Amino acid sequence: MKATRTMILVAALVATGITQAAALELKQNCPNPFNTQTCVSFALAASQNVSLKIYDLKGSIVRTLLDEVVVSTDQHEVIWDGRDDHGQLVPAGVYVYRLEAETFSAAKRMTLLK
Repeated sequence: MKATRTMILVAALVATGITQAAALELKQNCPNPFNTQTCVSFALAASQNVSLKIYDLKGSIVRTLLDEVVVSTDQHEVIWDGRDDHGQLVPAGVYVYRLEAETFSAAKRMTLLK
């Protein structure tokens, strides 16, 4: 079988471990916009320390959902109930959620409606 450019590229990515990073994903929360709660989903290709935090648009941490927790390989879902770290309901508005892992970092926006 003749090696194509795609096959060579995939082999190189596997050899360097880049496929692990490519398999990491932070998905859009669902539902979005939301009222009482929303689900944040993410996927990991290998077990890693993970932090998942909610920020307001000023950059202040509103809620820490995961804080340097070792999370296994696979799909994961975390529910946010629209409360801050003190248990108080946060006001309606746009928030940013950020996933940080050992080999990956991503952020997305979500909207809380009241």
